[in-house]
Amino acid sequence: MSKFDVIGGGGSCTLQRNTPYFVNLFKKKNRTINAFTFDETRSTNLNLIYDEWGYARFRKEDGVKETDMYNWLLKRALDILPPKGFGPHRVLKIRFSEGLHFVEYSDGKIFDVEILRDDIVNKKEYAYVHLQKRKMDRLCRDNKHFLIYNETFLPHFMYEEVICNIQQHFDCFNESSSVRASGGGKMWQLLQHGKKQYLSVC
Repeated sequence: MSKFDVIGGGGSCTLQRNTPYFVNLFKKKNRTINAFTFDETRSTNLNLIYDEWGYARFRKEDGVKETDMYNWLLKRALDILPPKGFGPHRVLKIRFSEGLHFVEYSDGKIFDVEILRDDIVNKKEYAYVHLQKRKMDRLCRDNKHFLIYNETFLPHFMYEEVICNIQQHFDCFNESSSVRASGGGKMWQLLQHGKKQYLSVC
């Protein structure tokens, strides 16, 4: 960390040195495209989107020392891919994995649970989870023990049922990218009587 000011390349879980330059970087004007500044964005009546695009160019022009060779950090960040399509309850997938996933949070620790074909279940601890472009719903109250299953926070006691549900519909999930909850059991009841109805037929 003594060699670089930015570690991570600008994606999820990027580390930047805590200096006035980086604290105020969001205020800079991107002269390469017709873009609004932060002050212009927050003071106009137009509906605009403001994000981090352009920061990489600023850092390059200003000679910032950075690296995206951060395998040690990448291995600690569970980066969930943006969902495909607009289905009602899209499955969790990560890069370089053929399996389907859900996340377990328990006593301050994050675990990725990967389900593969032939009922193979792998579990690995991470430091951070990045959920992209998902409208999450909460069907549990315990904030110390819960599951992230597709677009829902579920009670931790449904751990085995989530595994069973994914295993039973593995091919269906991969084809449609939407969830189908098995008939009967706690999962069916929770999804039926939760805040929204999350079922789709594949």
